[in-house]
Amino acid sequence: MELIKNNRFRTGSSVDIYHTPVYESYTTSIVDDSVGNVFEVTATFPVDVSSEQFGVGDICAFSFGVGEIISVSTNTVQVEFPTSMFPVVDIAAFIGSSIQHCLFFLSSGRVEAGFTVANYKEEVNQATYGYAKVVYNLQTNAELILTPVRRVEDGTLSKLMYSTGFVLKSCNTDDYTPTTVWNQTFPIELSGTSIDPIYRRAYMLKRKIESKGRKTKSSMTFKLIG
Repeated sequence: MELIKNNRFRTGSSVDIYHTPVYESYTTSIVDDSVGNVFEVTATFPVDVSSEQFGVGDICAFSFGVGEIISVSTNTVQVEFPTSMFPVVDIAAFIGSSIQHCLFFLSSGRVEAGFTVANYKEEVNQATYGYAKVVYNLQTNAELILTPVRRVEDGTLSKLMYSTGFVLKSCNTDDYTPTTVWNQTFPIELSGTSIDPIYRRAYMLKRKIESKGRKTKSSMTFKLIG
């Protein structure tokens, strides 16, 4: 089976943009709570986060992946990930550092829908060592350009410009199940845990707006993280 990362974000796909995070902090520990086909982690923070604006059903973005919040208690947050995020249930193998910058987004109210992926580019940079140039790491750099379905500037792009972080959600949320056994070392070699995720953390590289009368042509370029 051919393995394609980020298939949900390919050219022609539809994407929603979560912007303007309601809270940001850093984790002091991340514990893998996964059981069976349910992928979950519990993240601990240095302060009480139970009174912040986010809650169950909202979005939590780590550097290794993005999931939905299923519980909040004092200084801990439990997050569930789509089953297409990891090749095996052992999330701990792919988390990396237990201290990570974390952003929280509302599941509604700060979401802009109806964007089409105009162009998707994925590059792999090899890192080698020794005389024989043995490959020990394949770092994936993914970049996409989004174009809005709307053709009239209604202030949406201006709001997005001032956001301190982004999460892109694919409108294709169908379950993705591999038909063959995964290569267990694949995600680590590609320097990222995501195989075919529904959510991707991102940051904006640039935006472009061309206006003529009431008609507007625009595009936004994002770098995908994780």
